[in-house]
Amino acid sequence: MSESIVIDPNEVKTYVDEIRQLADANKDELGFLPASVYSESAMKGSLWVAVDRTRKVRGYLLFGGRFPRLRVFQIFVRSEYRGSGTARILLEKLRDYGERLNYLTITARVARELEANRFWEACGFFVTDRIPGEGTRRPLNKYTLELDVPSLFRSEPSHTTDFARIRFPGPILSTPSYVIDLNVFFDVLRNRDEEESSLVLTLGLNSEVRLRVTSEFVKELERHTAGHQPDPVLEFARRLPTLPDVDPESAKPIVEDLRTLLWPGTRKTGRQAANDASDLIHLASCIHHKAYGFVTRDAAILQRAADLHQKYGLSIVSPADLSDYYSDDAAPHEPKL
Repeated sequence: MSESIVIDPNEVKTYVDEIRQLADANKDELGFLPASVYSESAMKGSLWVAVDRTRKVRGYLLFGGRFPRLRVFQIFVRSEYRGSGTARILLEKLRDYGERLNYLTITARVARELEANRFWEACGFFVTDRIPGEGTRRPLNKYTLELDVPSLFRSEPSHTTDFARIRFPGPILSTPSYVIDLNVFFDVLRNRDEEESSLVLTLGLNSEVRLRVTSEFVKELERHTAGHQPDPVLEFARRLPTLPDVDPESAKPIVEDLRTLLWPGTRKTGRQAANDASDLIHLASCIHHKAYGFVTRDAAILQRAADLHQKYGLSIVSPADLSDYYSDDAAPHEPKL
């Protein structure tokens, strides 16, 4: 085979700048995504790169979605490699990935008039919805590929460990809820030019998703509040929907297990150690209360997204995964195949 697929986040991140340039150069066909989407997707393992023997980029696949459904957001192949099967190889790799992790389907949206429709059909996808055009948006075909997984599918991955499900029991939230990390909160408050974070909060205010914080979220803010003067940010945080405290002794085994998973063989000191300890408590609380997902920009957590989902059934998402950029109404794109 004259090409290989790079999926290791540590290697993919070396291609992010080039991929972003390719996406920008072809934004009329691919649609626009914020620059942070590519770096965060690389960290999470949801950006794959096809390279030739000289390690030149032939194409890439950007995907996401919410378990148990995968969604293709962008698939691109350089013009000199089109027709070589690169796009099909990327999709086959995604299919294997989805079936291994018990996903149910892969979906993609394609403008109806495009030649690319024939590609999706040739890859075994079927039109499951026709989305009418609105304003400047073209009418779309929604394509779906059903994956080969057991028909009696459970909402929790079959390979979730007994350790997570039995030794660390906890309540189940009545509806799927996402817990936000402090860094997402500060993106908005400090105007860090991260529009996706603002959109996440907007979704919560509009009740399109249920957003919560952990009790550690407020405690961490309290530790960083200087003096005894009233702090409007802290007062606002105290009024956010908050998961109940978790007994420290009950949390200890899962915290240590998470520490080994996220930072194997390393022990930090000082402020960084305190921040890492807070991250572990955030995650342990999400797992205990069986939250659906944790929204963060933390690189170490994003890089272990697949492991955390496999082991504990917790979806790790970046703000862009929940923002309007990835919504069902996102602008259509034309796959460059």
